[in-house]
Order: sequence, then C-alpha cells, then structure tokens
Amino acid sequence: MVHEIFAANSVNSITVAFATLLYLVGFFVSICIDNYIENKRKNILITIFILLASLIVQNILEDYLGSREEFSPLRVYVSAFGYIIRPLVIALFIFIVEYRAHIFVIAIISFNTIVYASSPFTDIAFTITEENHFTGGPLRYTCMICSIILIAYLLIISLKTYDLKNKRDLVIPVFNIGIVVLGTYLDTNVGSQRQAVTFLTVAMTVSSVLYYRWISLQFVRMHEKDFAAEQRIKIMMTQIQPHFLYNTLSTIQALCLTNPEEAYSITGKFGKYLRRNIDSLEEPELIPFENELEHTRTYTDIEKIRFPDITVDYIVEDSDFSLPLLTVQPIVENSIRHGIRGVENGTVTVNVKKQPGCHVITVADNGTGFDVASYSKSGTHIGMQNVKERIEKMCGGTLTVESEIGKGTTVTIIIPDTEKEGDGNEDNMR
Repeated sequence: MVHEIFAANSVNSITVAFATLLYLVGFFVSICIDNYIENKRKNILITIFILLASLIVQNILEDYLGSREEFSPLRVYVSAFGYIIRPLVIALFIFIVEYRAHIFVIAIISFNTIVYASSPFTDIAFTITEENHFTGGPLRYTCMICSIILIAYLLIISLKTYDLKNKRDLVIPVFNIGIVVLGTYLDTNVGSQRQAVTFLTVAMTVSSVLYYRWISLQFVRMHEKDFAAEQRIKIMMTQIQPHFLYNTLSTIQALCLTNPEEAYSITGKFGKYLRRNIDSLEEPELIPFENELEHTRTYTDIEKIRFPDITVDYIVEDSDFSLPLLTVQPIVENSIRHGIRGVENGTVTVNVKKQPGCHVITVADNGTGFDVASYSKSGTHIGMQNVKERIEKMCGGTLTVESEIGKGTTVTIIIPDTEKEGDGNEDNMR
C-alpha cells in the first residue's frame, strides 16, 4: 500500500507531507530536551506529538482512499478519526496552560467525538457514497465549530493564566488562531483538489510548535522573580565574606578595651554594612549610584580601621545614574584584598565622570597587579565575574580590566545613558 500511496501522489504533495513530519519531529526533540516544563505537561506535549503524527498519516491515507474509484469502508473510519483528533489537540493545549478538569472542554470534545464516531452507522456528520464521494450531513461543521470555540477558550485561559506585561507576547497566540482559521478556509475552498496533507493539519502543526515555544517563554517569565530572588541571595552571600565578619568582630572586641569610642563607631558602620547587604534582597534591580557609593564608603571605613595604612580616594563628578546593586563595592573590596594590602602607601582611587552617552566608573589601585590572561582562564574571583555579568545583562554596560604585575590594576565600568546590548567584552576578571 505504501508504494501505491507514493505512486498516487505528486512529488509536491509528498514533499509537503515530509516537511510537515520533519517539523513535527523537531517539535518532539524540543519537548524532550526542555527542562523548564513539568513532567505532567511534558507528557501532554508528547501526546500532542503522537496525535499530530497520526493526523499526518490519516491525511495521507484518506487522500489515497479518496482517489480510488471503488469505495472502501476503511475511508469512513479514517475520516472520522481525523475529525475527532483535530479538536482534541487544541483541548490538550488548554490542559497544558491550566492543568485542571475543564468540564466545558471535556463536554465539547465528548460531543465532537460522539458525532464523528457515529459516522460508520449514521449520516449526521458525513457519509461516503458507493461511488466513493464524500457527502456532508447536517452536523458536517461540528469539528470546525468545536475547534473555533476551543481556540477562543484557549486564548482566554492563556491571558488569564499568564501576566502579559509586554503586548508583543500576544502576537503568537493571535497568529496561531489566524493560521488555523486560514487553514480551515483553504481546505473548504480547495476541497475538490488532491491534498496529501491538508492545510489545516499543516496549520495545526505549525501553531502547536509556536504555541509550545510561547508557553515555554511564559513559564520562564513566571519564574523570573524566583530566579532573581535566588540570584540576590547568592550576591548577598558572596559579599558577606566569613573572614571579613570574623576579622571585623575581632577588631571591635579589641577596641572595646583600648578605644571604646572607636569600637562604638565601627559597630555602627558594621551594622549599616550588614543591613545594606540584607536589604539588597528587596532592592530593585537598578539602584541610584549614590546608594552604591554610600555602601562602598561604609565598607572602606571599616577596612581602614583594620588597615590604617591603606588609602581610598573618591573623585565623584557624576552621580545622576543607576546601576546594579553591589557593583562598585565588590570591585573596591577586590582591590583592597588582592591589591594594596601589604603594599606601602597602597591607594585605591574611585573616579566617576560623565562622558557623551555614558557614565564611566574607574577603580584603580597601585597594588601588586596580576596576569590578566591567566586569571581569566582560571575561573577564580566568581564575585567579580558576577558583577561583570550583571552589568552587561541588566543595564547594557561593560566592565574591563587592565593590570600590570607590580604596578597595579584598573577596572573600568561603562554605564550607558539608555538601555543597550552590552558589548560582550572578553572576561578579564581576576
């Protein structure tokens, strides 16, 4: 029979069927490797793949049976199967969006199934004459009407379930409805011509893939707040270094005996530093530069009590902009810990100035320096790498590092006036 089917169809028809099937296979592969979707929804998607694949086979077989001169009772069952499957695929997408018992959807699917399952015994939906001609019955359009109702319901459920902050997110659902309606219209108007795979089957395959990607996007966006919260916790824990806490508390303990007033002062600053890190969990993604500068000053004031020989200078000519939280302070901390500690007259200079179209922050030290290439490959200083990534992704800025052994290190941050894509400079963090 397979050879007869190929012989009965044109090369174009076979090409369309093959391309649709390949597209569907791509859909299946995407489902299998998607780690964002829950297992229950993934199982539904796999079921959709199976139904669509069987629908393609049904289309080819129905076209073959319809082209024969003699009537075959098998054609009735094959045609009824196609009419039952189409609305079922749409219904399954509804269960993906909102996984619960949709009595309304179940009722529509049940009605459609009963109408077409009765085709071998009644002519209420369609009948096939002894001359092998398809003739519609009084409920011929049940499948189309049920599909349109389910598509409308799918759109409503999607809009209610997902928080669409961007109106462009509506493009895919609306486009899917359009191509399914268009596929139905084309099938209705070219029904007398040979079609190995119907327009509606192609439209449903394409819309299924697009709608799956749309759902995946919405799943990711729904969890963005959770991802952001987790990221904030990681940032906070990275910045509150255990050794820094221990050393600061030890300093306060010693000062309580030798200089109570100084101990009182550093305790207040230490508490302010800790509260700023904890408050970072609730801060917006971008904060005013002045807030970040204040936090940096608090940190350096504590460090200068422990290491009175270090110097931190601030040259701030520009402060009217925003940047990711915990951005400058980690860089200054890096310069102190890995650069100027133990260096005679060690100095860190924080310079902030405005340039055309951007704000430039420079953190320079005259410390030990390092080999930029070797540190870039080593994967150390994850905290600094975190700063670089957040600057690039959250405000479209860049972070670059220049260093020379024995002479010091300069870190330059460029924050654009408007949101742009980052330049994606090669990571030179130590």
